[in-house]
Amino acid sequence: MLTLFSVSMFAAEPVTVKSTFTKATKPENNQVTDLEGKVTWDIATTVGQGEPTYVTGQSNSVEAIKFGSSKSVYFSKVEFSTDYFKDYNVTSVNFYVANNGKKTGTLTVKQGSVTIGTSSAEFGNAWTEMTATGTKGEGGSLTVTYEVEQAFYLSYIEVTYEAAGDPDPEPESTVKTIYCKCEQDWWKKDGAAVAVHYWKDGGEGTTWPGVRMTAVDGETDLWKIDVDLAKYEKIIFVRVNASGDIADWGAKSGDQTIPTDDKNLFTITSTSAVWGDPGVEGTWSKYDAGSTPEPPTPAEKDSIFFVNVPGWDNLRVHLWGGTAAGTTWPGVEMTKVSSDGEGAPAVARGAKLSDDGKINGYDVYKYVADKGAYKNCIFSNNGADQTDDLDWTSGSYFYDGAWYATEDAIPEPIPAAVPLEGNIWKVTAETPVRAGSHFVDEDLLKIDGVYETTIKANTRTIAGEDFTHAIQVRTDGYPSADNLVGKEKSGSTSLVITAKENVDVTFYYNRQVVDEGGTENDNKDLIVFDQADITTKLTGTFTIDAILEGNSYLNATKQLALKKGHVYTVTASGTTLQLHGIKLEDHVPAMQIAGAWDVKDEAWVVNNMTLAG
Repeated sequence: MLTLFSVSMFAAEPVTVKSTFTKATKPENNQVTDLEGKVTWDIATTVGQGEPTYVTGQSNSVEAIKFGSSKSVYFSKVEFSTDYFKDYNVTSVNFYVANNGKKTGTLTVKQGSVTIGTSSAEFGNAWTEMTATGTKGEGGSLTVTYEVEQAFYLSYIEVTYEAAGDPDPEPESTVKTIYCKCEQDWWKKDGAAVAVHYWKDGGEGTTWPGVRMTAVDGETDLWKIDVDLAKYEKIIFVRVNASGDIADWGAKSGDQTIPTDDKNLFTITSTSAVWGDPGVEGTWSKYDAGSTPEPPTPAEKDSIFFVNVPGWDNLRVHLWGGTAAGTTWPGVEMTKVSSDGEGAPAVARGAKLSDDGKINGYDVYKYVADKGAYKNCIFSNNGADQTDDLDWTSGSYFYDGAWYATEDAIPEPIPAAVPLEGNIWKVTAETPVRAGSHFVDEDLLKIDGVYETTIKANTRTIAGEDFTHAIQVRTDGYPSADNLVGKEKSGSTSLVITAKENVDVTFYYNRQVVDEGGTENDNKDLIVFDQADITTKLTGTFTIDAILEGNSYLNATKQLALKKGHVYTVTASGTTLQLHGIKLEDHVPAMQIAGAWDVKDEAWVVNNMTLAG
């Protein structure tokens, strides 16, 4: 079956359609029609034998009609005709055919009395696309004639045609009237007008700042100009003087692509002055002369939130990098969010937002901008304390140094510090153990950063102190210089501590024994290293308190001096170790009485001290 794809009856441009075979069924009454019954090709055979049959032609599995059943059956002429193209001018016909033997086939195409073209080719057992073209038809029946002294296969007929009538009609006008609506007082200051600079990429354009637009009679703040879309495709609206030699007066839109649809009005939406790049913002809409312009589509809004964990009293956000002009440092004020929206935009209620509009007890602030206006931001306390440069993260909350996509994603508040018993911090059943837990925060030491560990019920008396629980501390190998930025081995359960002052610490722990002597260098002991030098273990005073459980474990203490502001990792190498507590004491520098003070700790500075007696 030959299929002709449906097309418009009044195509303005030449149209090409291809008739192809769709299923292997013999046609009724020696005819071939398309699937929708719109086109009928009459087949007339003047010389030949038998009906056309549907086959898979030749060796390349092309679906085809076969004319002739063997080499002993010859066709000298076959005609295909249809009245479907009588209202069109046919310009060419392609005929995809294969002969069953090396013979010369000739294709002739006529429309009415006009011969459009002929084509001849010699081939054997190979598919060939023959093309008849050269003269445009003038309507009437289309006849495609193929002559060859051999059986052959036909796969498709392809017809190119165009609407009858004037072959060269007048082209439609490509001139479009462009309007600009500019109500902004800052733009109109000093009687400024509007000009347009337009151009085509790689082609001609106006000389900057372009051509003044004309004020529209009877309208307010509306300007117009005619632009030929065949010549120009880009446009910029420019603030210029109203008369005399045209001059750029410091404001413009960004590059705009002239709409090819019915939108013809550019409405400037920036309400505050934008001098220079990135230019004013605006929207395109449809304007019909004599009617009210459609209001511009409101820009899609975008928000970011800041949870005031630092407690800043003059919170500002500095913005830059998008379609809008960046702010001047330290930026603009943010709006405090309330739970009911009174006096400020309300944030969507979530599990974290309390009745007073706070998250985890901290005030929440919001900044709203047009979508895409900014790509980067910095939060600061009026330019003093500040965050790093941040990516604008749409709809997200910046909380304690990180972005969270929703308020419900913000973690629960860090548990309160574990109370000190005297000056010893002890592990208890309630001691928090998750990553990032805050263990103790007092004047001398901050301890946090336990990684994936557990609390063990483990009664010990070490150096006269009673303990009931312990934290599992271990690592999968001693860290190396290029190990991890966090300075703790992946999979470890190390502890991270920060010395807030110069402090002496005593660690209470029990560990496996290598021999009855036990040393801090036997690869079974507690290790502490300064994160500034992660390959060097700190040394101090190591004491064995008791060997327990058949010499399998021992209780021990280790005393070290930590320096103010330094961060340390407490871990264990090659084993699991149980840490029960930490004793904290002010650090007193060691001294030698040899006629003068000898300061052993470089973090302490002693001036004008004399020896009593």
